[in-house]
Amino acid sequence: PRIDSTLQAVHAVRYVLEMFPQSGPWRSDRTEAEIQLIGSEVDHILEQIFSQPHRSFAESVYRSVLDGIIDVPFSPHEQNQSRLLTVRDGTRAIRIIDPGLVPLPPADLETERRWSDKPGADDSPLWERLLNDVRILA
Repeated sequence: PRIDSTLQAVHAVRYVLEMFPQSGPWRSDRTEAEIQLIGSEVDHILEQIFSQPHRSFAESVYRSVLDGIIDVPFSPHEQNQSRLLTVRDGTRAIRIIDPGLVPLPPADLETERRWSDKPGADDSPLWERLLNDVRILA
């Protein structure tokens, strides 16, 4: 996404949060499960990066991008592998349906896939769902 698009998104979120400061608890069983899932995925990826034999952390990160351990969906950068495939689930959360070369634990990937199939998920063709997400970023 462009810098101005990201800035507009941040302003929109801040606006909503300021308009509804007493909207209720932000934590729930669902958010706790999301926190656990994301934490596990991040820990596993960082473990892979830290275990690389390179001389510096920056070099390990760089090599991880080249090797697909770090992969950013829709990134136009030529060194990004662009193999990680995501979709939105029924709650509009982003789910990983194909990790590409990103080393995710099998249990986490199974959770991602199971949650992506929950009722309310968009059943339009995959290409159309991906295009809708690209349009959000534009």
